[in-house]
Amino acid sequence: PYASFIHDGHPFGSLREKDLDWPMPSRSCWMVYFEVVDITASALDATQLGAQITVPPTVIGGATFVIVTDPQGAVFGLIQR
Repeated sequence: PYASFIHDGHPFGSLREKDLDWPMPSRSCWMVYFEVVDITASALDATQLGAQITVPPTVIGGATFVIVTDPQGAVFGLIQR
């Protein structure tokens, strides 16, 4: 299941059940996503700055996202709608 939160016609969040195969150690989590214009270029920029792609480009609900782990271990998402 996947649910989107929308205010005045603009999506601002989503919720989904985390798979047990999710590549993070906790069983529940919050994650921030940064909306980008070009997911490919932004993912490349992140890796050139030392980040690692944890989840490769994935399409869900008309948006493409990438999960990234920065050099200090923080996990965040990039999303292109």
